[in-house]
Amino acid sequence: MTIQDFGSIGEVVGAIATVATLAYLALQIRQNTISIRRASGRQSGEKNAVALRALSEHPELFSGDFLGLDAFAALEPERRTRFDMILGMWMQAVEQTFADVREGLVEPEYAVPYRDFVRQIFSCPGGQQWWSERRAWFTVSFQKEVDKLIER
Repeated sequence: MTIQDFGSIGEVVGAIATVATLAYLALQIRQNTISIRRASGRQSGEKNAVALRALSEHPELFSGDFLGLDAFAALEPERRTRFDMILGMWMQAVEQTFADVREGLVEPEYAVPYRDFVRQIFSCPGGQQWWSERRAWFTVSFQKEVDKLIER
């Protein structure tokens, strides 16, 4: 065997090693993407759980004007503040979920209940007033998504 033959064998081995390395990296990227998707789904769920926990800790919010949806402006300051905090937390979870869907981190079907929630809350007079006063709390892209849902 000549040196040129050994060089050819080295090139073949190098090519095989390169292909194996690329396959390994592709697998690692895929596994990392799956992990990121799962973490995003958990994060959205945790934000929603915090808002639901706040609601369960304050059952008086369920009385009469459930969460101020009938007349947000008429709520006394303490209830209005509590309403702001709870709906704000809930909407942060919705915003996170919508962002995760846009970025392909979770499946679009995951956002369906959140879209239904937005339509239901903001179809009420108090919800509409809350959104018009608090929309600046959220990103412009989320504001546009919510506005489209409300229009329907």
